[in-house]
Amino acid sequence: MACCGGCDCKCNEYLTYQVVKYLLIIASIFFWFIGLMITGLLLQLIVGLVAFAFKDQAKNFINEQVSKGVKSYFADLDFKNTMDWVQERFYCCGGADYEDWEKNDYFRCASPGPASCGVPHTCCDRRANPTAGGVVNTQCGYGVRVYERLELVDIVYIRGCTDAVLIWFEDNFDIFAGLCIGLLLPQILGIVFAGVHIRNVTNIVEEERNKRRYFDRTDGSAYGFQPLPPEAESTL
Repeated sequence: MACCGGCDCKCNEYLTYQVVKYLLIIASIFFWFIGLMITGLLLQLIVGLVAFAFKDQAKNFINEQVSKGVKSYFADLDFKNTMDWVQERFYCCGGADYEDWEKNDYFRCASPGPASCGVPHTCCDRRANPTAGGVVNTQCGYGVRVYERLELVDIVYIRGCTDAVLIWFEDNFDIFAGLCIGLLLPQILGIVFAGVHIRNVTNIVEEERNKRRYFDRTDGSAYGFQPLPPEAESTL
């Protein structure tokens, strides 16, 4: 970029304007990204607050939805994948407890198939029974519900996933709150600093316009000022 003749101040102001403009663009992209992260954390925080404030209602609602999903476990692939992930991640089985799988036609005790009176393999306690050579025994949950609850402690997860997930939210509530505050604070400061930069840029542009109006009416060259280059003209 060519300098603006004898007027170093004009050139410096133009360069400042360009630098600030692109910094604002970069800052805008960065804060949009942070905003998306905060949105996700806020959603989790809201879910945790609702679950804590209306714990009984939340438990009943979740149990009802899980019960509906259990009935179509093999037909609804999205629910199946989600339920399998939750059971493995939170070491739980079913909604209220492992007996929820009685509602599924394949796992019902009256079913003639091999899975009768059973639960999905994702309910099997991998901590007590690790997989051999990384091979998952998909039949580990077959027929386990014929045993008493205490007999299943080291075989399958007997805790329901509703309680497991709600307890996890309660245990990690302070972490979510801290993350939200930690991410919101720099974003708020960034917005304030961006506002200051925008005001400074506006002042620079207005000052340049006023100078040009003044030197258009006078002989600006007598003071050592030269016209701005065409690319600078287009930005003012």
